[in-house]
Amino acid sequence: MVKIKPNFILDLIGVLLIFVGVSISSCQAPNTQTTASTQPLKTLPLIAAKGFQVQYFDGYTHITVMEPWKNAAKNMVYVMVQDSAKVPTSLLQNAIILPWQINRVAVMSTTYIHFLELLQRDTTIRAISDIKYVCSPKIQAAYQSKKIVEVGFDEHMNIEQLLATNCDAVLTYGIDNAASPIVAVLKDKRQKPIFVSEYLEQTPLAQAEWIKFFGVLFHEERAADSIYQFISMNYNRLQATVNHSARPTVISNLPFKGNWYIPGGKSVAATFIKDAGGDYVFAANEETGGVACSFETVYAAAVQADYFIHLNNNITEAAVRKEFPEITNFKSFQQHHLYNNNRRINPALGNDFWESGMARPDLILQDLILILHPETDSTHQQKLFYYRHLE
Repeated sequence: MVKIKPNFILDLIGVLLIFVGVSISSCQAPNTQTTASTQPLKTLPLIAAKGFQVQYFDGYTHITVMEPWKNAAKNMVYVMVQDSAKVPTSLLQNAIILPWQINRVAVMSTTYIHFLELLQRDTTIRAISDIKYVCSPKIQAAYQSKKIVEVGFDEHMNIEQLLATNCDAVLTYGIDNAASPIVAVLKDKRQKPIFVSEYLEQTPLAQAEWIKFFGVLFHEERAADSIYQFISMNYNRLQATVNHSARPTVISNLPFKGNWYIPGGKSVAATFIKDAGGDYVFAANEETGGVACSFETVYAAAVQADYFIHLNNNITEAAVRKEFPEITNFKSFQQHHLYNNNRRINPALGNDFWESGMARPDLILQDLILILHPETDSTHQQKLFYYRHLE
């Protein structure tokens, strides 16, 4: 009889257990669970814009709109998902989830149109709030050929019409906290509201840099960056041509329906005047938006101003005098220095200044420099683009 040592038996049992364990594990399905990505690969570089941030992660892009409307209680977070397994559960539950490819959009403001045109993504527009205010010939033609539908806005929005467009996102805006119900309604209908708040930026170039926001949505970051570089370089070049030692004084905005609102001294409108080599009569004001002032306050400050710009919808001196008889006492009127930003309007008074001008502040600045410093045009051949001289 052959005797087997106890240690040998224990060793043999151990080997068998290892073999069985390996065999069982080899028969199990491979582990397909992916760890959520929480460390950004990079951040979108911004120069002037303060209203949004973009971070790129493995499998998704994280977009934050800091102030979707003025005095908003919280920011808006969007996630463009390429691989949902890599998105943290908290984001999937709390953020607005966007498709990786956005191919069809509804546009609730004309100010977004030219951004999309510059990126050659205007063909994605399938719905618009009100076509009559649109100046873009391309969008008007698309509407006429029924490629774009009109859906209204706010309480007048035709939700059924919007749903029929099968848009991937609704590019919209909010003025105040009244925008919250709009978000609720759209989300209830499984629409994706993307709030664009470029109008809250405090400088012209910061507003224009929102082209990078649209670039992210359509994966056109490189094109958006190139376009912004061109616009900002052109803006800065124009600003450098101005003789800032001779600065004419400027007043902006006529009274409207009994109220006289003037741009705040830290507003985009005031910045344009400063950068064009003018002295805005209310430059000391600290507000960034419109400011309601008494008639007496504005009159006293404006009566000796060299130039008067932004005169409601008027296109002649006579029309201004009829609407505002006191203008005859103004130095700007007596010297025929009245200029309005409505050279490019459509029959419904839709104004391209507020459409393409938001994306092209360099063209607005060029106009204002020609107005305030005509000596910069030595050949007298340059023509105003957005502005007209009222005669």
